Amino acid sequence: AMYSRFFYFNASDVVIISSTSPPTSGGRITIHGNGFGEDAKDIIVSISGVPCTGVMLVENDSIISCLAPPGQGASKFIFLSVQGRPNRDVNTALSYLAPSVSSMSRSGTRGGLVTLSGANLGIDTSS
Repeated sequence: AMYSRFFYFNASDVVIISSTSPPTSGGRITIHGNGFGEDAKDIIVSISGVPCTGVMLVENDSIISCLAPPGQGASKFIFLSVQGRPNRDVNTALSYLAPSVSSMSRSGTRGGLVTLSGANLGIDTSS
């Protein structure tokens, strides 16, 4: 015998409730919501237009995780679609972790080079 299983939902059911904050280098985030379905292959996630990779369902229909791209700042729009249907709340945003300075050094007593060390100081644009 052949069995088919269908999962129906309305676009209004794809809702993001909350997300975690990644470091500026990018990293795994968790998104809580509703209407995510039962197959990670049906889910597309991006942050301000840059795709997340490695989308995984943590809990069917309500919790997913993915690898956020490198970024910086607050209020980055999260776009999530399930089987081509977008999340309904267009005001859902993610913030990258804020910078923190762990040490500072300078050369000389007037002017000169100041070196800051810490975490989440921005995206490395040297390459």
